[in-house]
Amino acid sequence: MWSSRRAPVWAGACATSAGSPPAPCSSGRSFSTGRTTPCSSTSSRCGRPPVQASRPAAPRVPPPSGARPRPVRAPPPPSRPPGAAELTPAPGASPGGAQAWGWELREREWPNYYWWGGRERRLLGPEGDARLDRVHALFEGLWGEVRLPDMSCLEWLRAQGCSPDEVAAAETCYANDFGCSLRELGTGEMIQEVRNWVYGPLYLISTGRSLADAPRRMAEGLRERVHCGWPVRRVQYGEGRGGGGAGGCVVHGPGGESVRCGAVVVTVPVSVLRDGDIAFEPPLPPAKALAARRIQMGTASKVVLVFSEPFWPEDFFDVCCMHEFIAEFWVAQCPPPRPGEEAGAAGAVLVGFQAGDGARAMERLPDAEVARRACAQLDRIFGPGAPATARLRRHAVKHWGTEPFIKGAYSFPAAGVGPLDRRELAAPVAGALFFAGEATHIGVNPCMQAALETGERAAREVAQSLVAQRPSRL
Repeated sequence: MWSSRRAPVWAGACATSAGSPPAPCSSGRSFSTGRTTPCSSTSSRCGRPPVQASRPAAPRVPPPSGARPRPVRAPPPPSRPPGAAELTPAPGASPGGAQAWGWELREREWPNYYWWGGRERRLLGPEGDARLDRVHALFEGLWGEVRLPDMSCLEWLRAQGCSPDEVAAAETCYANDFGCSLRELGTGEMIQEVRNWVYGPLYLISTGRSLADAPRRMAEGLRERVHCGWPVRRVQYGEGRGGGGAGGCVVHGPGGESVRCGAVVVTVPVSVLRDGDIAFEPPLPPAKALAARRIQMGTASKVVLVFSEPFWPEDFFDVCCMHEFIAEFWVAQCPPPRPGEEAGAAGAVLVGFQAGDGARAMERLPDAEVARRACAQLDRIFGPGAPATARLRRHAVKHWGTEPFIKGAYSFPAAGVGPLDRRELAAPVAGALFFAGEATHIGVNPCMQAALETGERAAREVAQSLVAQRPSRL
């Protein structure tokens, strides 16, 4: 899902986009340094289907009545464990919020096909496979783990005696979805995410709307205050703002321009914060800088393939592919063809998504080679007759790890990282700097939901701070 699944999305009173200038809120005193990069019309997590209101789990096979389709999303029991975060889905991510915008939504299970590559070359529906059953059961069982040491999921699965095929299934259905590899995915934060998931079982898919409509809708009434092409280079705040005294900020752009404001909301990806691409004066507190280094950012690549006509089954929505070049493909819903565009091409689009080590290897390949290998894989899945290769009309490849304003996919549950790190990353500084984005969400990492919810939280913090700064009338 991204705008990168996890480039931060500002959901408060003001917003900026990639490399954007200050965007004061209606009070003229708040400013967001968030940088987001739009995806294709059907993307929601650099790689998830559009308008994802819940990040679903892979189906247990066969799914019991009422079960969710994706691992790690077991419904919570009546009582939460001590210390578990109390989370509420963001209105903008809920069916009601989206429908209030005039969006038509439908629920989909993810995935509805599995492909075993390698020598097996077998396409399965959700009817069942013992290897998948075991992997899903292991991850869903993380809910009840209380003594499991914090380790990589690869170490944990090997300790369970998992076969190479079962490890491959976990790599494809779990680690890839988190924007990382199994060797990077940590059991500690995974357990917390399972316990705190409140978002439901299924994807909510928008019909006929682009993901880009969401930030546009949230920014209604602010368009004259939202400026693009103005990357923030330096932020002075508090005593470091150049004028002395507490409170207030000066935000500096690429050409020496500056804007004064009462507060700054920082929504850049944790990778940008970690690398010091924005200078803060005075420097951020050591604990916050340490949290930015500890919280891990995944990486992912996406290939969009436009065909002359569909060649996949009518019920096809998404396929997870074990032992293959690309871990996942899904059908993209696109707008009607533009004038002069090849008839039928806009409605025959598949998106391939690869994360972690596979994405890093893909970055070294020319785009044409990525498209060639992706089509060859689809030929194996949906052949005979090389239907993908013969019908390919256009392609586009995006490597999110190489995007300078993103530098990755989204943060993921990593070994050695815990709620204290994310709480520290989210903490305001000097009543002037406020932080939002999915990496600042405590207890769970739910992509766009987290971006929305942390944006709302930062907006409340800014409002409280600005009220406190007003001179008393007494």
